[in-house]
Amino acid sequence: MMKNILTIFFILFFSIKLNAQIKSEINIIAKINDEIITNFDVEKEINYLIAINNQLQNVELNELKKFAKESLIKEIIKKRELLKYYALNQENDYLDNYIKNFYEKLQINSKQEFELYLSKYDLSFLDIKNKLEIEVVWNEYIYTKYKDQVNIDIEKIKKKIDNTKIIGNSYLLSEILYLIKSKKESELKYQEIVNSINEIGFINTASVYSVSDTSKYGGDIGWVNERQLTKNINEGIKELNIGEVSKAIVVPGGVLILKVNNKKKEDLNIDKDDALKKQIAFEKNKQFNQFSLIYYNKIKFNAKVDEK
Repeated sequence: MMKNILTIFFILFFSIKLNAQIKSEINIIAKINDEIITNFDVEKEINYLIAINNQLQNVELNELKKFAKESLIKEIIKKRELLKYYALNQENDYLDNYIKNFYEKLQINSKQEFELYLSKYDLSFLDIKNKLEIEVVWNEYIYTKYKDQVNIDIEKIKKKIDNTKIIGNSYLLSEILYLIKSKKESELKYQEIVNSINEIGFINTASVYSVSDTSKYGGDIGWVNERQLTKNINEGIKELNIGEVSKAIVVPGGVLILKVNNKKKEDLNIDKDDALKKQIAFEKNKQFNQFSLIYYNKIKFNAKVDEK
């Protein structure tokens, strides 16, 4: 009898001690309305961010935690908004293809290989599917909400195509898009970002500072030809050599810093109908990205975000 009592006592004692230890290790990092973000959530988000962008392993831990927290806040705010209009966790062929394209960009050839890759970061396929579903449905939501407000000047695009020289520049670009409230803040922010680029590189700085959705991928935009760029962006990068970074360029929605990762001369004298379709698609995508950023900032402003 005494032995049983002692056994129960030790079980209770170590259970209480373990619970106390666990509670002491869990810290609330932020609260969005009635949802909390803990230090464990941040650690898992760091694993996710490094899994999709290995360059982030070189970022100082405190900066990485800050980036992960902001990433989680954005995800929660978007998810809360989407749940007003959509049922998530649904079967979706488009989502399946999106995930396939996603892991192929990581040079992974199959779902099985992707699952094995994720396991190295203590992540499951479902973890990633849930995150990417929010991205996919959010884009659908923004399209539905703003499609009638997209303004494409087709005649202007046609004229630009007609006036484009036969041989032009194409650029492999990465971006950092940031927001400012005043001219003084703009100068300070720009210098802060330049210092960060010098210390930890453009990719890592984009991940930490950029408000664009490309931030998760180190700011990667891909190949863009000069015809697709606005006049002020063309002016900002045309003299840059490969590996150089632009000055701050004011664009709708914020301030842009671009890095020229590569560039080449390209024959732009292609089928004009095809060029028109591509340019219209590019312009639409650019405007939808602007609407997405503006709308997100609006709902974030109205959300109750308490950061610790």
